[in-house]
Amino acid sequence: MSVSSATGCWTFYSWGGVANYVYQNASSASASSFQLLAGPTLNFSMGAGGEIESAIFLSALAGITTGSANFNGVLGSANTQFTIEARIGKRFRLGQNVSYAPSVGVSKETDFSPSFVLEALAVSVFF
Repeated sequence: MSVSSATGCWTFYSWGGVANYVYQNASSASASSFQLLAGPTLNFSMGAGGEIESAIFLSALAGITTGSANFNGVLGSANTQFTIEARIGKRFRLGQNVSYAPSVGVSKETDFSPSFVLEALAVSVFF
């Protein structure tokens, strides 16, 4: 669905996805997590040609986060949590079908308090 007006246009794309891997290491402890989220994305304020590669976007995502912590080489804890996230960002076109896409948002895992998310290094690929 696409709508054009005097102030710009917006397009709703049914699905988008995010995959994240984080590894942290200290002298005697390490932690790693993997996150897989999917959900709808609303794109608006696209360029004059209507290209999505330079749009502002708003995403609502849901999925899972799984992680583990090790202390002195011994597994201390491991769990999987249901996760929801909302984010807003701006894409900057790098080439055809590729954009730099920094965003900010809020993420909430089932057993934890909400977290502020700043994603300064992100790339959107369109296919």
